Amino acid sequence: MTQAARPGGGNNFTGAEFTPAQAGGFAVSHWISPGLPASRRHGHGHAHAHFVLVTGGRYMTPLAEPGRPPLIYSPPQTWHADHVGEGGGSFLTITLPDRVVDSLPRRRLPGQATLLSDPAAVGLALALRRCAAAGADPDVLEALCLELSGVLAAGRPERWRPAWLGRAVELLNEPACDSMEMSEVAAQVGVHPVHLARGFRRFAGCTPSEMRTGRRLKAAAGLLAHDRLSLAEVALEAGFADQSHFTRVFRSRFGVAPGRYREIVGGAVRRPA
Repeated sequence: MTQAARPGGGNNFTGAEFTPAQAGGFAVSHWISPGLPASRRHGHGHAHAHFVLVTGGRYMTPLAEPGRPPLIYSPPQTWHADHVGEGGGSFLTITLPDRVVDSLPRRRLPGQATLLSDPAAVGLALALRRCAAAGADPDVLEALCLELSGVLAAGRPERWRPAWLGRAVELLNEPACDSMEMSEVAAQVGVHPVHLARGFRRFAGCTPSEMRTGRRLKAAAGLLAHDRLSLAEVALEAGFADQSHFTRVFRSRFGVAPGRYREIVGGAVRRPA
């Protein structure tokens, strides 16, 4: 937790910062603010493009509409007087790296702060809040951030399963690609990272990182059932960063810890001392 105004990926937000997370150049944080008295309300600027999702309290902005959870996109170099009112409130920020903004079609990007009314966009922002709070895999955070960024430049959606998707699925199911970032996977199949993330959600029903994690978990389950490997060795063999990360992801997917899963499937074979 960080107190007072603090740069969030190059932007200044006022409040106490909780569960900051970074992935692929994106910065995600949840802020709790006591609110500003009238004497301290003034215009201020943000260097980098960002989203703000209001999660509670009184967030004062001329863009708010009754009955809508405020999700606001602000382009780079935005100057405004938005603030948390007296009584306090909370909000999530997602700061975009300049390279992502620069790579999106400029003719489609909002030129000023804009209220996003798409329920899917609000859902992605809420998913980012949950993932950051749970210490999710950076790949998952990056994929969700790319999907949310894609809302800004959404063109006409593809009607048919794109040809590049099959190659992307093949790549993500190869253990050799475990160290590849989403931008590298996108480059391999010839599409923009935002297009990759949106296409996966539309035609595969998941993010690229979720598909890769599913393959890792399937491999880990097989190792737990049949091998004499320790849990730490299973984690590394299946492509996870460490045993702690492996345990957290495995429990989230299967509802039990890896050790308990091994006991259930009858694969608890211990090495001789």
